[in-house]
Amino acid sequence: MKNLIIICEGQTEQMFCDKILKTHFAAIDIAIEYPLIAYSGGGIVKWNHLKTEIELYHSADAERFITTFIDYYGMYDYHLFPDWLNAHATVDKSLRMEILETGMRNDLIASTQPFFIPNIQLHEFEALVFSDYNVFNSYYATNEFANK
Repeated sequence: MKNLIIICEGQTEQMFCDKILKTHFAAIDIAIEYPLIAYSGGGIVKWNHLKTEIELYHSADAERFITTFIDYYGMYDYHLFPDWLNAHATVDKSLRMEILETGMRNDLIASTQPFFIPNIQLHEFEALVFSDYNVFNSYYATNEFANK
């Protein structure tokens, strides 16, 4: 069985991993863990903190794959992600994500790079929940929207 760490930005991403991805990956013989970003306990952090976390996960198990489940929204220049200026020189936002993701991988130590699968969600993950009302209903209880 292969192992995958999905470093989550927040609790909604963790819930998605638990409710949807865990079963999917188990069916294809991949065990997943989905911790929150350690430095913040949730929410985006400066790249150097996330980079350290990625490299620590790899050093603890050199055969485990690692990815991120983070939103582009809320990511700013002061987070110091690699190739930030280069990425923002392009108007095409899909290409912008590719540049940022490639920059993340290339900034890691060489032994970690082949085991890292960068993932930045262009739009907030929570917005995807609104695309299917059945999924929306499974994430939020009716009483969360009661008039107060």
